Amino acid sequence: MAGVRHLRALGLEVARRRGIAQRAKPPPTASYQALKWEAAYEPAVGLTLTTATVLTMAVGGWFVWQQQMTVGQLTAFTMYLAS
Repeated sequence: MAGVRHLRALGLEVARRRGIAQRAKPPPTASYQALKWEAAYEPAVGLTLTTATVLTMAVGGWFVWQQQMTVGQLTAFTMYLAS
């Protein structure tokens, strides 16, 4: 009787390993798809953030030049936007 249980347990183990192997295949594929989408939009996000930073510095510099804002205020505002 113990031998039958042992053989049955080994048979179930093989089936469970196959099941786990089949379930383990989709996550890497899903991860790859997510990375593809992120890589596609990363340049647009970077360009947008760079443009916003340049505009902030340009307009803020103009305000500093016109003495409507201090350099410290511009720095504080830039840090506020960055956080």
